[in-house]
Amino acid sequence: MRTSSIGGDAAHRGLFGRSTVRSRTMMVIVPAALVIAALGDTAGLWVAAGLVVVALLLTASTPRGTLVERVVRWWRWRSKVRSGLTRFSPFDDALWEELVGRGWRHRKEAAAVREWPDGCEGLGWLQAEAGRPGIAWQTPVGEEPYLSVCWAVGGQHRGVESDESVETAAAAVSQFLESFAPELRAPQVAQILTRVLPPDSALHESWILDRMDTSAPEVVLRSYDSALRMLSKGALIQRHFVVIRWPLTAAFKAEAARYGLRQRGWREFMATEIETMQGVLGPAFGGARPLSARQTVAVIRHMQDPGRPIDQVTDVGLLDVGEPAREEYGAYVVTGSDPLTRQPAEWWHTTGMITSEGLSSEERTSLWLLPMLTGMPDQIIRTISFQILTRPAEGARVRARRAVTQDSANINAAREKGRLVDDEDAVTLTAAQRRRADLRPGQPHHGAEWVGYVTLSARSREELRRAVRVVRDRFATALGAKVEWLDTYQAAAMGCTWPLARGIRPSGMDASERLAGMLTGKSSKESLT
Repeated sequence: MRTSSIGGDAAHRGLFGRSTVRSRTMMVIVPAALVIAALGDTAGLWVAAGLVVVALLLTASTPRGTLVERVVRWWRWRSKVRSGLTRFSPFDDALWEELVGRGWRHRKEAAAVREWPDGCEGLGWLQAEAGRPGIAWQTPVGEEPYLSVCWAVGGQHRGVESDESVETAAAAVSQFLESFAPELRAPQVAQILTRVLPPDSALHESWILDRMDTSAPEVVLRSYDSALRMLSKGALIQRHFVVIRWPLTAAFKAEAARYGLRQRGWREFMATEIETMQGVLGPAFGGARPLSARQTVAVIRHMQDPGRPIDQVTDVGLLDVGEPAREEYGAYVVTGSDPLTRQPAEWWHTTGMITSEGLSSEERTSLWLLPMLTGMPDQIIRTISFQILTRPAEGARVRARRAVTQDSANINAAREKGRLVDDEDAVTLTAAQRRRADLRPGQPHHGAEWVGYVTLSARSREELRRAVRVVRDRFATALGAKVEWLDTYQAAAMGCTWPLARGIRPSGMDASERLAGMLTGKSSKESLT
């Protein structure tokens, strides 16, 4: 089975280390310090030196982030509490008018009444008809607008299978990602999402109602109902989804214009894109079925309130995506209902992020995430989402060569000075060499950036705290990964595990990549390609 060296690598390599925050800060502080030292006398030199030292201390990396990052998080949380945005209530015209009429003293209550929760702000629908794939039109604040479609997939493996079948399935997923990596392809991001949830006994109950003998004793029916509840109580099942994201770039709009004017052309173009993706998703993920808009909203509602059946669409509105909730430090609390008694109940959620910097560098197989999907010591409701942004091979090859060059230079410089080689440099050099080998001309591989998220759900704060400890330890021991819990913006972070393909942003293009994109331009309307 093929292994890959994943983790331990930082996306940014700069003059002042691998920390992006430190590099950007020092690029401003150092020139300022030089100017102060040049214009001043001895006091100027001391001021300049002190400025650099303070900047280094403020940007020093710690297990809980830099001091600057901690201050920013604290400030963000206090601002959110003061503004009243820690609560969410689905928008209602009458309630809104009433709160606005009461004046500024009720501004916090009015701020809680919004159309979307923070996790899916700016969500709309390009295609929302029943029985057709739902095409979400998303315009998040501060991000490029994009379209997305969610597929329910069967999963790569079902039961005990041979190593050969595992390798074949992994190769199929690789081919799926490679299918839209080339530069002129419209989709760019794939979100692979697994929801681990209690089983829904609705199908079993429907089966017995259809076949029930009306003369059967009531004790038999109670016995069957008791058996269903007993079997469902300690069991968890998995539901798998894949979401594809199409940025609304100039190239996308130019291509869609061939199919018709404005949104009509977008829908026609997306129909061909969905058909193409269907052809590669099925073999890679054991069958695929695009969800309608209402089905996608039902999944989002279920993830907020696990008491709701994940496939229940009868009471779902296209824009009714949020459940009443409040945000606390480190948790997002949704007021839902108990699936048995239908009484009000709270669900506590918390979301963490996994990055390559928090992942120890080691050889991993395609099954490296399996300990998070099965075999947990506790029955924890959870969602694991990994988002992959593809990069054309040419640009990724340049980055890999640059990484190998810089890491090799760091190691050689340490050896020439008689110092021990930095373990981090040695590890990242190994990973960079592996990437460069995979990206050499003639290989089918492309570059990629990725980020992972995990959301845990429980009935109370104490249950959630226990779940966090179990998952944190499982990630650290079985996966060699560190989870960064996004304590001060849980409402928005939870949306990164919803089927919306949110939560990843490109690290930026080099000047050569931007120049190549400018020279590529757009095709003429008369062209066939």
